[in-house]
Amino acid sequence: MKKKSASSTSSHSGQSLLVSPQAKGLANCLFLQSVDPVLVVDTGTGILVEANPAAENFLGYPRTELAGMPLSQLDSLDDLSRILAKCRHGTQESPSDPIEIAVLTASGEQQTALVKAAPFEADGKMLAVLIVRDVTEHKKTESLLARRKTFEELAGKLTSDFLRMRPEDLDKGVTAALAAIGEFSNVSRASVFLIQGNTSLSDNTHEWCAPGIESKQDNMQGIDLSRGAPLLWETLSKGESVHLPDISSLPKGSADKLTLESHNMRSLLMEPIFIQDRFVGFLGFTGESPHRYWTEEDREVLRLFCKSMALVLERKLSEKALVQSREEIWEQQAKLALAMDMSKMALWEGDVFGAEFTFNDQFFSLYGTTVEREGGYTIPAAEYVQEFFHPDDMWMMDREIERIIDTDDVDAPQMVEHRIIRRDGEERHMAVRYKQLRDRLGKTIKTIGVNQDITDRKRTEQKLIEAKLAAETANQAKSEFLANMSHEIRTPLNGIMGMLQLIQLKTPDNTSSEYATTALSSCKRLARLLGDILDLSRIEANRMSLAQEPFALQGVMESVETLFRSSVNQAGLTLRTFVDQDIPALLGDEYRLQQVLNNLVGNAVKFTKTGSITIEAYSLASNNPDVCRVYFRVVDTGMGIADDTLDVLFQPFTQAETSDAQKAGGTGLGLSITKKLLDLMGGTISVTSEVGVGTTFRFSLSFEISQEAADVQPEKYALKETMSLGLNVLVVEDDLVSRLAITVVLKDFDCAVTTVENGEDALKALARDTYDVVVMDRRLPILGGVETTRAIRRGDAGEANKLVPIIALTASAMADEEDSFLEAGADDYMAKPVDFRLLFNALQRFVAES
Repeated sequence: MKKKSASSTSSHSGQSLLVSPQAKGLANCLFLQSVDPVLVVDTGTGILVEANPAAENFLGYPRTELAGMPLSQLDSLDDLSRILAKCRHGTQESPSDPIEIAVLTASGEQQTALVKAAPFEADGKMLAVLIVRDVTEHKKTESLLARRKTFEELAGKLTSDFLRMRPEDLDKGVTAALAAIGEFSNVSRASVFLIQGNTSLSDNTHEWCAPGIESKQDNMQGIDLSRGAPLLWETLSKGESVHLPDISSLPKGSADKLTLESHNMRSLLMEPIFIQDRFVGFLGFTGESPHRYWTEEDREVLRLFCKSMALVLERKLSEKALVQSREEIWEQQAKLALAMDMSKMALWEGDVFGAEFTFNDQFFSLYGTTVEREGGYTIPAAEYVQEFFHPDDMWMMDREIERIIDTDDVDAPQMVEHRIIRRDGEERHMAVRYKQLRDRLGKTIKTIGVNQDITDRKRTEQKLIEAKLAAETANQAKSEFLANMSHEIRTPLNGIMGMLQLIQLKTPDNTSSEYATTALSSCKRLARLLGDILDLSRIEANRMSLAQEPFALQGVMESVETLFRSSVNQAGLTLRTFVDQDIPALLGDEYRLQQVLNNLVGNAVKFTKTGSITIEAYSLASNNPDVCRVYFRVVDTGMGIADDTLDVLFQPFTQAETSDAQKAGGTGLGLSITKKLLDLMGGTISVTSEVGVGTTFRFSLSFEISQEAADVQPEKYALKETMSLGLNVLVVEDDLVSRLAITVVLKDFDCAVTTVENGEDALKALARDTYDVVVMDRRLPILGGVETTRAIRRGDAGEANKLVPIIALTASAMADEEDSFLEAGADDYMAKPVDFRLLFNALQRFVAES
């Protein structure tokens, strides 16, 4: 059974997060310990007010120099100024959806960063907190890896395709290759132009156009570049490439500029095609947008394709390709070798039985050896595997043979990646693409393939993996830090609240009781702040789970009404609730639903001076007979919300800009957590409001219908001076103040109390005496609470005590603490600070059950 206090905070701006000394200490600790750079900026002047050590390291300025520095000094593209303007007007981006910006460091380098922004007010000034995440290297590495991998695959495919392409398929293959390189380079058009004999006229023989781009191939025939574009003709005919990111930069009135602009070209990349030192054509990329800079990968693909095109044209123009002279074949091989060398690829072929491999010269270069050392170009397959395969990857050879045997499409290209050990001992990664060649009868003639060195890509992938692991480690450290902070804050807070509850219970003086009540209210406010921060962390880390237990919606409504009855009466308001009688018992997370309603009602109480607050729940039609859809409305007659504030209402640390919001206080987390909880539960929320009239929040949720009856009674919150339980209770608590407070209140419940400070002493105490109930803290010296609970259930404290009721307490409330305690055998669970009313109700249930 869950016993947690619901939190309720406003989303209206104008109140600093630092609402108490304890909260200031927590915020300062989180500020200094954050692994991410954090900057505090005056939104009015744009001057930096404060920065944490992580910001100092990231920006390269000392913190003393950052304080007082204009934000514009770090702002390379005016991004930070725009974020600051949005904060100033209360329209900043959601911290759950960071903005990517460019930042200038002290060295003048431009870094890429993700920035979250949140405004707050302190000492009459409107400030903004900027949380910065440096993603410069990650973005560069990620982009480089993606393009490198695509380039390697494209280069290998183009070369291997042209090698085995039949003469009659060459035209179709060239068009397909144009499409591949055009899509890779994200251009408007890719074209092949061939020169007419020994003239300067050229024809567009092959063209690919991006979607939405009109073909111009018919209008690009017989073009005389020497007259229409003399600068281009001169450059290309000398064997040099043409790179024009912006055609408008050409000399005004020049023939080249007029010709290119007449064809609606705005950017251009061209590479010449040569056969035996003769200029025979060119390949071009064109763009219809200016300022397009092609990367080295784009240009390398283009050069590689031109070399392959030269081979294709030679085959196409020669009708006697099979009887070419040895010199011509060597020339083709040299050109192919150059293209293969640029791509770090090596050709090979295997005999019909796969017993031998024949390699080209590039193989020996890639593998750190020579033809002479290996005794020729042909190497037995077994020797190749034994000499070059990495020992841990030898199993891949057997797997590939089995895959070839088992596959239905034996002609399909195959690919495998494995490691090799070069002759010089260096470990490298290879991508092997291969295919079986068959005759007309389907008989295998040989196997051909390409080995490509992909070591650089693998290393980049490893760096990304290591970066991911580092991020996960940092996230784990953050969770552990929050758990430890929760424990360290909640433990003394539990003692303070315990003593204040004792003062309320035992002090007949109304004034003293009132002081205690006021102090207790402040403690609860701090506890709610801590709970909100932990809830937000759990949700963002996807670590919050929802219970599926039977509950009655009427009971939830009555619990909300009971919780707010006192504050509503003090404000002179009316609280009304309505539950459709057609709503059956439901299956779901009763506590999280109540938390949503508590946040919305608490928000309404803060901003409603006169009138009423209404909570309604109606049953909606459902296509599934096992599911009940429920529509909720929370309506108030408060001050209302301005239209320009509605867009940011559900963002963390955000509140509406009004003076009344400042008086109401709050962290601005309540409505953000409400929306995230509803998202987690599969619901949606909307809001309509009119300033001076009121606000209405609406949301709907779907629940499975429970086949079991659910308790409709709300929690009992009454705590009186004399409440007799008559139980013999063992309290296991190492904190002196918490132990004293629980002991005193249990004695007021007419209980006999024995206290111990650790798990080992608890087992000894149970072995000596019989107890009705054990109240067990989680973090204990020597033997922790969860371990002690398991030991009791195993019978380590005696068979008679194996079933003794155990109430678990914890001050961490962060990492699935409840589940671990309940799985260990605890009967109930409470988070510190402990509400003695809830403790009494839990003990009373044990009395009733016994």
